[in-house]
Amino acid sequence: MTWKKVTGYELEWQVRIKGGRVTILFGEGESPATSPVLSAQDFSVMADMFRHELLRVWYEDAQKILKTSGKEPTSGPS
Repeated sequence: MTWKKVTGYELEWQVRIKGGRVTILFGEGESPATSPVLSAQDFSVMADMFRHELLRVWYEDAQKILKTSGKEPTSGPS
């Protein structure tokens, strides 16, 4: 299980379907991860988390887990 530090994000809102995608950015050389189209509620929750907790967000790519922590997580979901 490898955790990656999230360094940024991009939001793409699709008006016609009232949903959107979130692209998660990592350090140089790391490929971004893009969510499937999310419902308006899920999109809003993700956007709020990144706006308020970006400096503490980590991503585990094998299981697609997001976690907020002041240091690199050492385990899976809690």
